[in-house]
Amino acid sequence: MKKNVILLFIIIIISGVHSYGSVAAEGEPGLWPEIESYEEGYLQVSDLHRIHYRVCGHPEGIPVFVIHGG
Repeated sequence: MKKNVILLFIIIIISGVHSYGSVAAEGEPGLWPEIESYEEGYLQVSDLHRIHYRVCGHPEGIPVFVIHGG
């Protein structure tokens, strides 16, 4: 019985998270406004590879460099 309750709880949590993500994707306002980039391009790092970059935020603000896998 306890395993069934835990499984039901997990299913409810997962479905709630999934439905929140799909609502935000359909044009409903998300947690933050869309970020507008004022510069973007590609940096060629080898003959085969290039890195996409975007410059966003306040032009006079403190710079932050973020790298993530894609």
